[in-house]
Amino acid sequence: MNVFIVVLGSFRQRDQVGLVLEQIDVACRELSFVREAFISTTDDRETAEECLGSLARKIRLVQSTPPPFTSHGHRLHQMLQLHNALEGIPEDAWVLKLRTDKLILPSALMTECLRQVAEDPARYENRFGVLEGHLFVPWFVNDMAFLGQARTLREIVSFDISPDIFVPTLFTEQAIWSSLAGSQRRDFFSALKNFPLLHRLDSKGMDSECDRTLSEAVAVLRHYWEILDKKFFSISNHRFREPYSLAIGGYNVKSDRIFSRYGLWGASFADPSVVRDLLSSCESGRSVFR
Repeated sequence: MNVFIVVLGSFRQRDQVGLVLEQIDVACRELSFVREAFISTTDDRETAEECLGSLARKIRLVQSTPPPFTSHGHRLHQMLQLHNALEGIPEDAWVLKLRTDKLILPSALMTECLRQVAEDPARYENRFGVLEGHLFVPWFVNDMAFLGQARTLREIVSFDISPDIFVPTLFTEQAIWSSLAGSQRRDFFSALKNFPLLHRLDSKGMDSECDRTLSEAVAVLRHYWEILDKKFFSISNHRFREPYSLAIGGYNVKSDRIFSRYGLWGASFADPSVVRDLLSSCESGRSVFR
C-alpha cells in the first residue's frame, strides 16, 4: 500500500502547524508505506518556507494562488488546496488529509488507522475514513481529517459556485460531502433551508412533534444515512465511556459511538456504522417517521 499525507491550510497559527508537522514526521518514520507528505496552502511561499524550517527537506510544499473571493468556511480555498495536492498522486494510492489548524491528530491515531487499512486494503476500497459527523444535519461530516484513495477524493473536489449563489451559508464540510449525492445534489441544496427546523428535536413535547419535524427531512436524511453506511468508515476506534441513548419518536438507539454537544438535534456519530440501526428501523416498520 502506498500512502501520501496531505495537509491543507494556513500558517497563521504557527504553534499548531508545528504540532502537525511533528506528528507527520513520526508517521513518516514509523510507517514504511508512507511515501511522501505535502503541505498545500494559499499562503505566500516565503511564509510557508519559513514555517517549515528544517522540515522543508522532508515535506513537499504545494503553493497556490488564492481564489478571487472567500466563501463561507474558506471552502474554495480548501478545494483548491486539495485539488492541487492530489495532482500527480496515483489513482489507487491512499491519502490521509489533515489540516494545519483546529484539530491535531495524535501520531498514534494516525499510525493506527493507516495500519488498519494496510492490513486489508480491499475492505476499504473506494470508501472514506472519517472521524465524526452529525446524524440529523446531513452531509455535515468533520472535514478536519479523512482518509481515502486519490481517485475517491477526486470525486469530491468541486469548484462549482452554485452553493455560494443559492446557499451562501453552506459550510465546507457540507459542500465537500454533498458531492456524493450525485444526481440528488441539487435536491440537497434545495432542502437545506428546512434543516434548521431540526432544533425542534430538543422539544420536550409529544412524540408526534418530533415525527412531524423529521418527516420534513426524511427523504434527504435516509439518502444521507445510506451514503454513510456504504461509503464511510471510522478512522478511530474511540468509544465513549457511557453509551448515548438516542430516543426519537418512540424508537431508541443506544451506542458508545454516539455523542452530542448540542442536544438531541446535534447528535453525532464517532463511527458511521451506527446509521445501520436507523436504516433498519425504517425497513422493519419501526420507523420514527410515521
